[in-house]
Amino acid sequence: MFRAIAAWLAGQGAANIFAGAATAIAIVALSVSAKANRATRVELVTDVRREWEALRKEWSRCLLLYNGPDYYYVDTSLDERARVRQLIEEVERLRDNILDPEELTRAMSAVSRSVDLLRAEASSVRSVVRFLAYAGELLLNGRLSPTDASSILGPDIAAQGRAIRWMAGITQFYPGSQDDPEAKPSEWANMADQITSWHYHAEQEVLLCLTDILWAEAAKSGNIDPDILLKVALHKTTNGTGRRCRRRVFLVTRRRGGLRLAIAHHRLLRHAEKLPFNSVFGGTRKPAFEVDASLIQAPPGFAWVVRRRVQARCGNETSDWRPPRQGQRQGADQE
Repeated sequence: MFRAIAAWLAGQGAANIFAGAATAIAIVALSVSAKANRATRVELVTDVRREWEALRKEWSRCLLLYNGPDYYYVDTSLDERARVRQLIEEVERLRDNILDPEELTRAMSAVSRSVDLLRAEASSVRSVVRFLAYAGELLLNGRLSPTDASSILGPDIAAQGRAIRWMAGITQFYPGSQDDPEAKPSEWANMADQITSWHYHAEQEVLLCLTDILWAEAAKSGNIDPDILLKVALHKTTNGTGRRCRRRVFLVTRRRGGLRLAIAHHRLLRHAEKLPFNSVFGGTRKPAFEVDASLIQAPPGFAWVVRRRVQARCGNETSDWRPPRQGQRQGADQE
């Protein structure tokens, strides 16, 4: 009997049964691991969203500090706008003492007072910047997907690239007026850089990649006004900034999340330069100016199909277009 059992165990049938059992165990283990990973991801997304919602007041204040107390695209209270307005007026009032050539003591006291007022705002700015850098690290190492990050932060972050670069100390508050290069900055513009810190270079790199990826995700989904998407796509294509952004995101992601994730992010950023057709024309979205068909994605050799679709769609909807209301659209705010 024992010889028969041993012979059966040594045969092909037993080997097949053992192989099948091992395969079944492996499938069950993979299923359990996948469910655990999904649960962990859902928990992480929930925690990050909760932390971001807790910082909404600080985020609104940072936007008011950068754009002024009358900035339209901020959901905040009238009291908060009044406090920021009072701060700006106080800094402007101290300018007379700073410029007084006859009394050095008053000038030094005014400068010290202005710096103290502005450094008191650094806490809100640093809280927002540190959180965004944390979210960017999660995105670049693969723990958050671009879709997850976009669902948490929304298009607000993608559309506020200039403000975020200032908050992180990457750019100055007053780089010079494009409309009037000879215009002199206000005292607030001269002093506002006292709020930010410029020496967190690794953090700045992560924030640049975060805004690039979020913008590309918004362009892919059409979650921003098509006029702005097209303007930014044209700017990225003609000035080469799109290529520089893709290179930066690829290198930074490869160091943190590996080659496979770096390639995925690099491909995603192409949506910011070549827009999907539905992100421009899908649903009720209707561009209010002439569309360059070369900025719409097309399979190789089928650009003529996209041109025809764009021309037909524009021709059918021309009569339905209406000029935007004043203040309805924000300007392009990407590299």
